[in-house]
Amino acid sequence: MMMMRNVLLPVLLLLSGTGITLANQQPKPFATTVGQQKVVEPVSASTATETLFTSPVDTNDADAAAAVLEAGEAEEEEEPPKVVAKNTKIANLVERTGSAVLVLTAVTLLIRFTGATGLKGLILAAQIGMFRECVSVTSVSSTITKCLALATHMMAWDAPHLLLNAGDDAAWVPLAFFGMFMLHIIILVFQQNASMEFGPALRDFGVSHLAAAIVVGLSSTWLGTLTEFGEKSMAWIFFPALLVIVNDTMAYICGIIVGKTKILPTVSPKKTWEGFLGAAIFTVALSKPLWMLTMGGGDAPPIAKTQLFLLAAYVSLVAPFGGFLASTVKRTFGAKDFGAIMPGHGGLVDRLDCQLVTAPFIYLYLTFMGGPNGLVAAGSSQAF
Repeated sequence: MMMMRNVLLPVLLLLSGTGITLANQQPKPFATTVGQQKVVEPVSASTATETLFTSPVDTNDADAAAAVLEAGEAEEEEEPPKVVAKNTKIANLVERTGSAVLVLTAVTLLIRFTGATGLKGLILAAQIGMFRECVSVTSVSSTITKCLALATHMMAWDAPHLLLNAGDDAAWVPLAFFGMFMLHIIILVFQQNASMEFGPALRDFGVSHLAAAIVVGLSSTWLGTLTEFGEKSMAWIFFPALLVIVNDTMAYICGIIVGKTKILPTVSPKKTWEGFLGAAIFTVALSKPLWMLTMGGGDAPPIAKTQLFLLAAYVSLVAPFGGFLASTVKRTFGAKDFGAIMPGHGGLVDRLDCQLVTAPFIYLYLTFMGGPNGLVAAGSSQAF
């Protein structure tokens, strides 16, 4: 194509310079004039070549002809849309993997040097960050409302795990929660009276408390696991967290490779049944290696196949609906992500949505089984 252009341009200049006119007089297709500006109309390379020999040209058309030929070349060199889309997904996967590895490395180093205390601080920071993202996406404007809602629910959910020891009188915690909640109601009434608009303040009150209840309430069970289940408590946070990471990653990969049937096309159009089920298979298959990794390798306590399968099944079949709920909120308020703290992942809520609905299950399941020792003892005869 480049050779054709190099040949045709001198011919065009020669013809225009000697005044030769081709027999078939037709309108020039290469350029049109709008006011004083010449607008080039791109056409395919074959059409451009044919028109060159059926239309009159002049010297001013040389540049237009070159532009048309270049447009034809560009058109022929464009990649098919499917190839471009697949390349974009692969690039996104690389970006997501890189940022995830960096974050996991940073968290691992933090916990290695600070232990459970550092992990508790990280959980509290994550609560504040997730709450801020939620009220930002939902456009809550009142600073007083946001601060009071967050403080009220941190008192209700976090304080029992952070401020109380076994055997301490915990009666003051619900009393403090009730007092803070009633204080917020009193402030709400005065806000309504001052603004003379009953919608915005009431909306901010409801959205802030709902966001705080979900974010703080669910994630506080990480604190409960840390403070109530002994020396293996940190492992009982990392093990399910790794299961969720494996499930989320494999759902993305399987969706790219074989995903066709969408699960919830309106709520989460990128999630497919093939990715969902493929991720479940990988999560169950890798649950044993992840158990050994987080529980001490060869010193890992025994666990029954049924217990391990139940944990992996919950992560695979139920936890993803935390992500679907987050997608519903984003679609409702027209947001692409909750934030931009991690390249390729969005915000904290985007990254921890499935983790949030896994943490309470682990805490309640361990409580029901009498703690990690009870869970292991119950399955030791069937352990593998």
